[in-house]
Amino acid sequence: MTVARESAEGSVTAEPVAVFLVEDHVVVREALALIVDGEDDLQVVGQADRSNQARFRIRATRPDVVVVDVHLPDGSGLDLCGVLRREVPSARLVVLTGDASPAVAEAAAAVGADALMLKHVPCERLLDEIRHQAGRPPRRSPVREVSPRRSGRRTPEQVAIARLTDQERGVLELVADGLSNRDVAAHLYLAEKTVKNYMTSVMRKLQVPSRTAAALLATRARFAHERCTPVAADGQDPVCFVRERP
Repeated sequence: MTVARESAEGSVTAEPVAVFLVEDHVVVREALALIVDGEDDLQVVGQADRSNQARFRIRATRPDVVVVDVHLPDGSGLDLCGVLRREVPSARLVVLTGDASPAVAEAAAAVGADALMLKHVPCERLLDEIRHQAGRPPRRSPVREVSPRRSGRRTPEQVAIARLTDQERGVLELVADGLSNRDVAAHLYLAEKTVKNYMTSVMRKLQVPSRTAAALLATRARFAHERCTPVAADGQDPVCFVRERP
């Protein structure tokens, strides 16, 4: 946790904000770590690429702010946020996502996330959001509180996708991206037979006859999400929501 320290001149300064990164893509995580550590008032105190790994490391390091990706190999980053809200209540939770649908914003708000930001957010905006969550003033861009958006009427595709488990949705998303079962298995660290079993369950729940039909349904649901991207009124702030600090 952040504490005050005395400088050589005798003045009291604050310790850097302790930041923990949860992201399964190594290149993205390491790049983000370099960016955060490049700031004199921020410091990465830990990293993880899986939910279970992150849970225990965060309990040990007690960071001020945790930056969490939504999709992790062993589950949902949103589920992890729910666990951290109970186990490490002092940590502020910033979720990163490429899906700006109201459904994701609602889910993030429900598990206690403090902010939900899109992955195409400028680095300066993310850094200042970390500062905001730690109670520090922004350096480059103003941080505005934006309320979670309520979703409107969902499409049939979105209703069907909602019946899937987090792991089933993760597998289906990769299949919709054109990955083979073998590639999906490698990406999620699963056996290929396990991926086939997931897809069998997905096709049964979606009531579609084939893997291709399931991928097509997922693609239509994704397009519906993109049409209802929530942004600020001026269209400049790529943030789904930021909770006001208590």
